[in-house]
Amino acid sequence: MRKLIMVFLFGLVFLKPAGGQLRGPELLRKMGYPLESKLLILHADDVGMSHSVDVASFEAIEKGWVSSASIMVPCPWFNEVAEFARSHPSADLGLHLTLTSEWNNYRWGPLNRSHYQSLLDREGYFFKESADVGKHASALEAEAEITIQIEKARSAGIHFTHLDDHMGALAQNAELFNVYLRAGRDNHLVLLISEGELQSYPEVVKRYADLPVLTYLEPTDKIDAMEGFRTSLASLKPGVYISIMHLGLDDAELGAIMQTRDNGAKSRQRDFGLVRSEEFRKLLRDYGIQLIRWSDVARAFPGGAQ
Repeated sequence: MRKLIMVFLFGLVFLKPAGGQLRGPELLRKMGYPLESKLLILHADDVGMSHSVDVASFEAIEKGWVSSASIMVPCPWFNEVAEFARSHPSADLGLHLTLTSEWNNYRWGPLNRSHYQSLLDREGYFFKESADVGKHASALEAEAEITIQIEKARSAGIHFTHLDDHMGALAQNAELFNVYLRAGRDNHLVLLISEGELQSYPEVVKRYADLPVLTYLEPTDKIDAMEGFRTSLASLKPGVYISIMHLGLDDAELGAIMQTRDNGAKSRQRDFGLVRSEEFRKLLRDYGIQLIRWSDVARAFPGGAQ
């Protein structure tokens, strides 16, 4: 299910000692692109959540149907992703930092067993809802957990280019948001944040710097995504955009996992069908949209992730 609950503007953050926020022409200039460029990160979310998600996402990455993806390290199918990452070292993969476990009959919990009690629900898993993370999680335990997730991915041989935040759990209060930004700074990685988050936590944001903002691109029509994208792209102005796709197969596994969400597995199959279609790729070409990677944006900054 596409993240329609999120604010339509997303930010890509590279943290360094001083600066402001970069948007539009200035960001294009610093990235080294002509000011009339229309750049898009087409991003596959939730890789590692299930085998069905992995199969669809791997094919989309290999065939260039998407330009990036992010990995849920605590999830049951992480090892499959690690094997894929090692055999595809040039794939643009990030870490989808995970503090929630949203499905009824398919759950996961912390990797870090030294600091974790405030991260658990009554059943011993991560909370299902991000709001509960904000109410109960200590910043210390959240930071210890995401540190372990980053270390596990690194020790598994995954070269990751960015961090993002599953279900916005690390944006539920200022302390957690600071943990998130600090993880980007300390690991020299770009981050995905929302415009709303920048506005909600100004005192946190001012401790960091140079926050390039990407606009979230979504189809205007949520039922017929192809036509929705056609309408959106027709009026697209130069800039740097991101569209988050949730890929998967509408099979028995994903259907069982997502049974509590209306058309959950079907919606992931639809996203997969969209990105793999020649019609969609032609649509991008016709409107002059160039697919880029997280590492392309990071190159705008000294020491950015490659």
